[in-house]
Amino acid sequence: MRTLSIYCLSLLFCSAVVAAEPWLPLSYAEQPTRGFNRLISESDANQETWVKDSDAVILEYLGAPDEVEVISKQGDNQLLEVTLMQPLNRAGVESALYLLQLSRTESGTWQLKKARMAWRCVDQGRFDTRRCQDAY
Repeated sequence: MRTLSIYCLSLLFCSAVVAAEPWLPLSYAEQPTRGFNRLISESDANQETWVKDSDAVILEYLGAPDEVEVISKQGDNQLLEVTLMQPLNRAGVESALYLLQLSRTESGTWQLKKARMAWRCVDQGRFDTRRCQDAY
């Protein structure tokens, strides 16, 4: 299983990148979590270990991307809030920004409490939820 730290930049480097560009989103779009949490429950019942690793849960939610930048990761052993940026390069979208909240259950699995997303269109400076125009 891939680990989040392998594909992430250090928080110090990400902070420098964030300070140099206007990355704060104008808005976030709520993303559904019920189906993903059902997958976690089923995987836990099948004794799959990835559900007990918050980084593995995040990567699974994002679709096992090759590249992810961690903007911030705060929390403890029970509750985490993670902000991530993922390059996309499709349908006029340059990158996606995720704000994920995870909580640990009594059985030790991580559940997705909230998932929000914004994206940055090609040649745009800010993240937003407005549809990008496909360049093709």
